[in-house]
Amino acid sequence: MKIKKILSYVALLSILFTAMPISSFANEPVSFVSNHTDESKFIFDAKTNTITKFTGNETEVTIPERINGVEVKAIGKTAFKGTKVKSIVLSEGIEIIGNGAFAGVTTLEKITFPSTLKKIEDMAFVKTALKELNFNDGLEVIGKRAFSSCSSLKKINLPNTLTKISDNAFEKCKISNNILFGENLGHVGHKIFSGNGNDLTLNISEKGNKLFLHDEVFLSNQEELKIPQDREVMLFVRAFCDGSCSSTKKITLDCGEIEVNEDESKDEVIKKLNDKIKLTSGFVKVGSAADGSLDEYFETGIDYSIENNLTDGSVILGKFKNFKDEDYKKANQNKNLLETVLNRYEIKVKVKVITTNKEFNSEDFKYEEVKSKIISKRSYFGISGFSEKGLEKLKTNKDLVIPKTVIINENGANVEKRIEGICPKAFENKELNSVKINIAEGYNEYIIDTGAFQKNNLKEFEIPMGVKFIESYAFKNNKIKKLNIPQTVIKTGNESFAYNEIEELIVSDSVSLFQFDSFSFAHNKIKEVDLPFSIFKLLQNVFFENEGNADGKVVLYTRNKKHLETSTYINPHSDHHRFILVGEDVNRNKLQKVLEVVKELDRSDYESNSFDNLQQIYKKAKAIMLNHKSTQKEIDDITSSLSKAIENLVPNGANKKALIKNISRLSNINKDLYTEDSYNNFLEELEKAKSVVKDTSVKQDDIDRVLLDLLKAEGKLILSEEAKYNINDFIFDGTKILGFSELGKEKSQYNKNLIIPSKNNNGEDITEISDNAFEYTGEYEYTTDTGESLNGLLSVEIPNTVKKIGKSAFQKNKLKEVSLPEKLEEIGTLAFNGNELISIDIPDYVVKMGEGVFSLNNITHAKLSKNMKIVPNGIFSRNLKLKNIEIPEGVEVIGQSAFSGCPLESIKIPNTVKRIERYAFLSHRISTLEIPSSVEIIEDQAFASNKKFRYLKKLILNEGLKTIGKDAFKSGIIEEVTIPSSLRILDKNAFNDNMDSDKHVIKVKVYTYNKDHLKFEQSKHHEIILKDVELENLKIEIEKVKAIKETDKYTYADEKKKSDFDNLLKYSVKALENPISQIYVDNLVKSLEDSISKLDGIKPNNPSENLEDQLVTTLTEPKTKISVSGKNLNDLVLVVEKVEVMTLKYKDVTAFDIYFIDKKTNKKIEIKQGDYTVFIPKENGKIANMVYYIDDNGNLEEKTFSQNSKFVIFKTNHFSKYAVEYRDSNIEKDIKKNQKLPKTNISNNSLFIPAVLAITGIVLKKKKYKAIYRVTDASKIPDELKKDILDLENYNCITGNPIGNIKFKNFENRWEKKNA
Repeated sequence: MKIKKILSYVALLSILFTAMPISSFANEPVSFVSNHTDESKFIFDAKTNTITKFTGNETEVTIPERINGVEVKAIGKTAFKGTKVKSIVLSEGIEIIGNGAFAGVTTLEKITFPSTLKKIEDMAFVKTALKELNFNDGLEVIGKRAFSSCSSLKKINLPNTLTKISDNAFEKCKISNNILFGENLGHVGHKIFSGNGNDLTLNISEKGNKLFLHDEVFLSNQEELKIPQDREVMLFVRAFCDGSCSSTKKITLDCGEIEVNEDESKDEVIKKLNDKIKLTSGFVKVGSAADGSLDEYFETGIDYSIENNLTDGSVILGKFKNFKDEDYKKANQNKNLLETVLNRYEIKVKVKVITTNKEFNSEDFKYEEVKSKIISKRSYFGISGFSEKGLEKLKTNKDLVIPKTVIINENGANVEKRIEGICPKAFENKELNSVKINIAEGYNEYIIDTGAFQKNNLKEFEIPMGVKFIESYAFKNNKIKKLNIPQTVIKTGNESFAYNEIEELIVSDSVSLFQFDSFSFAHNKIKEVDLPFSIFKLLQNVFFENEGNADGKVVLYTRNKKHLETSTYINPHSDHHRFILVGEDVNRNKLQKVLEVVKELDRSDYESNSFDNLQQIYKKAKAIMLNHKSTQKEIDDITSSLSKAIENLVPNGANKKALIKNISRLSNINKDLYTEDSYNNFLEELEKAKSVVKDTSVKQDDIDRVLLDLLKAEGKLILSEEAKYNINDFIFDGTKILGFSELGKEKSQYNKNLIIPSKNNNGEDITEISDNAFEYTGEYEYTTDTGESLNGLLSVEIPNTVKKIGKSAFQKNKLKEVSLPEKLEEIGTLAFNGNELISIDIPDYVVKMGEGVFSLNNITHAKLSKNMKIVPNGIFSRNLKLKNIEIPEGVEVIGQSAFSGCPLESIKIPNTVKRIERYAFLSHRISTLEIPSSVEIIEDQAFASNKKFRYLKKLILNEGLKTIGKDAFKSGIIEEVTIPSSLRILDKNAFNDNMDSDKHVIKVKVYTYNKDHLKFEQSKHHEIILKDVELENLKIEIEKVKAIKETDKYTYADEKKKSDFDNLLKYSVKALENPISQIYVDNLVKSLEDSISKLDGIKPNNPSENLEDQLVTTLTEPKTKISVSGKNLNDLVLVVEKVEVMTLKYKDVTAFDIYFIDKKTNKKIEIKQGDYTVFIPKENGKIANMVYYIDDNGNLEEKTFSQNSKFVIFKTNHFSKYAVEYRDSNIEKDIKKNQKLPKTNISNNSLFIPAVLAITGIVLKKKKYKAIYRVTDASKIPDELKKDILDLENYNCITGNPIGNIKFKNFENRWEKKNA
């Protein structure tokens, strides 16, 4: 097939703006009771937002959020002094509790803090009866003696947000629980827990800010403290003292474990210790500033004692160094006392010796190429386990390191191969303590396959960027405590992390359509998970039996309201998790889409300054996206900033991507296909293009020109005579072609563009293509939903003389498009199954088709033959991109699995269909479905949904339906439906597994007006409810109609209207006795109303004078032979003028302007509206496809028409422009004729797409057409090509990007007709 090439500058980047709000809800604080204490009981300073005094005598107080409309932000100094309050709830918004606010309120037993509280000032709760404190996250400071002498206080928690606990904060309480000093804590004052008894143990979190632990922090019962590595800790010398520092007990400071190489020197070990352990001891000279800013700290480090030969498991001991004498004097400290106390501390570090010569390398593993359908190239090169050498090394080294690449011998040469995954069970049950995976840069499809690391001793594992698939059981039965899943991962398989000890699970918010498979995190200790915005799957058993929360349910926070919708494959109702929607009424959708755009950008394409600026905003945007409490304004502002940063990206020099992609595409072109001259010319341009890629100083204009020349040279390639198919390449049986000859089979190995001859070796027209004639029998790979031919035909041209295509004639090839002969009558079973077809038009001559003809393709558009009575079984099954289909009038049966697996979003079933067979629309995505009155039978699972995607909510069943089969409407979201009175069989499972909007499986309410339906078999999936029919409106309308019959409006009306009127009245009267349904009765009422309005009879003054006007007259225009027949045409002349319609320019169309001239005045006149019949002679025996009425704005409206051998006939009541479209298009013939060049797999993502510019995208909407033209920016099209852009002046370029102008504010490239 000869390809005509026209260059297009294509902008690929698009940001979709959806109208549907998806609310994301912030982590709401505890909801407090709304009946707050009367505002009048508080003295309030509105200027400082502070309650200064409580004057009431209530014992239970709830602080109002506002007083006199002003927000309450603080409780003032001694505000509750002298009150008898027992319980108090502080409202959201309060940030400060002032000095002594509740001091001495000995009755106060309970307090609830708001999430907004930041500071509790000195002595705020001294001497109260508080028993337990649950501080809020967000609290930063606790002042001096804030809870001193609270003798009933036994339990507290310190939030991670705390930065300072001041002196004596909790002295003389009875706190007995363990306390953890958090990551943000910087200062712990002296004696904070003094006098609390000896049941209190203090610990330090592993990460965080530098921590100062002041004098007498620790109680006498604590003799050991774990010191985290890599966190600075200053332990005051007297931190473990009582008032006199008289104790001589040793204090052990456990600094954890350090890894050392067996050959490291003492100095190297000491350096490593100093780098990892950041512990000091010291004291302070207090300055004059109240805030401590003038305090001077004195610190000392550690002396370590190291043996000559360190062994694995040995302990390094250390002591604090003494201070300089002047330091003691300067800070006024007792030198002897402090040095005595320093000697009490014993610092311990455990040693782990690493044997360097036992590290793993590429020789320690076995390798294998593993077939996998989930990998884009259908296989991966992975590590399948240890080699014998590796197993020997494993005996002494349990810390596994996976290499990026390996050098292997292939065909006698050493080749470096990328490691692309870990094979199934590769390292199962190997007693591994740790695993580190290294991944080659830029590879993002790494797979950790089934059971790869199960049954080991892994306590931690860092999933590297680039891992995409973590398959079933991959890390089952380990000891992992914390897991962070990066943005490249799309799934965690069944039980992949089951039976670990995971307490913290973090999934990157940048993942896309993440899939939590069944039991993937079962049997862990997870309490809560912040879900990513984009999830595809999360079923009810993912977090089975986690121990984190008392009720066993993991809390899942989501900002995406869509996660809770029934149409998603996510189950919010489970015994093992519960969803909490946060950030209510905040729509994050637009920001999410912009973030996805940034994620795909390549730093190397842009100047560093502009890209760094983008990355800074991107980082901030991700944080705002993730924050539960982000406001809509924050979301909108950062979305705008991020979008602007994208627009402001500066390209990094010239953009060569399109050129490089086309060079890659064309470098392997088959020389044997083309003539020597055309190939050499092409090769010359290819070499020029390669040299331009290497040129670092080349300009964008030069790149564009070279690419243009290269594509022109490709277009000028001429097939050699040897490569062309000829009659000797085929086998014939009369006028039937059986397939390739031996010569043809050999040629088909390199020429994948088949041209079937139109005649056999006797010169007879080919009329049939035999069964299996060109079926591809080589390697074909099936995946779950698709298939792929590895070396089939790329294109085929079928002669117009063919009337029959046999079974499997073109099965399992790589055909992306095919033009079927216009007069084709029959297509056999599976004829085009398993190809890559994108669209298909089945000619109207086709009356017979086998099963599955176009199944397993990529079809997005399909047109069925108008002369088919049956839509064949499986005709379009497993076309996963087919969202819409028009079933023509006349179809009576929709066959089994006809559209099974097609994600159809809407369907209009014509009123001729009588039976819809089983699985016909299985796995559809239709939300509203109406079954017309012609349908009598709906078979099993005809409209069953895939439970992953539930859409069907509204179902309308019209009278006439008799049978509904098993699971016919299974797995939808139908809550109620009215069945027609005509129904005779309703299977008890017809509405199986339908859910409500909260994803609970429900019993569908089935309403009926037929008492006999109560006898249907009882069902656990639906309940039948009898409804009464309201007839009053129908009675009233019948009386109106009877009255109208006595008027001139009826008497002198058109006879047909009167007949319709009488019949409608008759049906309405019968309905009073036997009302079929409420819908039927309501429709009758509306029809009666309409029928009255249509009566237009007027009594004439003298009926005999109008007799001539009532006669039918026929006028014929002599040139075109077009005739018009009707009344009121006397004394008129018919005029017909041919016109051209731009919207239909490339259709086979004849258009006319039809009007009338008065014989007397010779002027154009408007004739009376009435019923007129138009006869248009057919051209050359063609078949009319459509008749259009064209209004003054060029809009098209379809007209109902008929045709015989001579005329196209239609009726109208007014005159203007009309057009007749014929099936036999000369333009289409021109496009089809000429020799065809081989397909070259032009990428849809290429900057230039050589293609025939076609105006075929006419979209029908409400019976009107609008032409959409996808072309390039006119200013950048070479003059010699502009002639191929149709009617350039009459079309506006809406948006468009010239080559190299990489901007992101234009997202489509289309042309639209002016005034359309």
